[in-house]
Amino acid sequence: MTDYDISRQHQHHQQFEYGEKDKANISIKKTTGHHTQNVTQRDMLQASTSAFKEEYVPPVDTPVLDPYDPNASNEPPKNPPPKPGAQFKNNLETLLRQLPPGTLKTIAPNSHEARAMLRFAHANPQVPMDPKVRALLSTLISQATQQTREEMDLGSDWQPPEPRTGEFNAHISDNLNDNFESHLKENFSGSEYKSLRLAYYHPQFQSRLSPELQGYLNEMKQAAYDETQSDMGFPEGWQPPADSSALDDIANGHFT
Repeated sequence: MTDYDISRQHQHHQQFEYGEKDKANISIKKTTGHHTQNVTQRDMLQASTSAFKEEYVPPVDTPVLDPYDPNASNEPPKNPPPKPGAQFKNNLETLLRQLPPGTLKTIAPNSHEARAMLRFAHANPQVPMDPKVRALLSTLISQATQQTREEMDLGSDWQPPEPRTGEFNAHISDNLNDNFESHLKENFSGSEYKSLRLAYYHPQFQSRLSPELQGYLNEMKQAAYDETQSDMGFPEGWQPPADSSALDDIANGHFT
């Protein structure tokens, strides 16, 4: 036998061994108990995939998508329509802002102050005001009421809700206190700051201040009052409700 024949036999033997291994990969004998069954590679893949599906648990933060709705719109959700009371308030404010400077000057030299007076008069119908302010406000309220009825298809007997007087005046109190605190921080610190602040929120302690500090207290109170009146439109002499709750816990015992 020649070297050529030996080489061919060796190659044939290698091909045979490869073929047997390949068959082994395709068909594997699996023994379970006393039974022997042929399990193909495809069967093993399907079993593995099935087990994975049964055991797989998605992460907690995986978003849950809503079922597909073919009739759903891609447009963002629309805001609900305003209630009649809110619509009236918007209409009244729009009319107030649209007032020409000439009309506003009939009640105040400054347009900002004139609009503030009208807002205050609306929120406080029981507070005496300049008759010109009340007359102009009455006209604006009538226009805003009729406009709201037409826009929202309301009956002719619909009337706007009562203004939130307490909420409005509480805002004025906050504004007044902030203005006073600003003046106080700019001019005083330490024990004088604490004494003046306590006397402002609790006037019963003002008499315990020195005459000099009492004078400074009155000056700062008047400056804060004038600034707040210009911004909020209340008439001269009217006082917003006091709010001393922030200092009630230290009122007794501060002066010892």
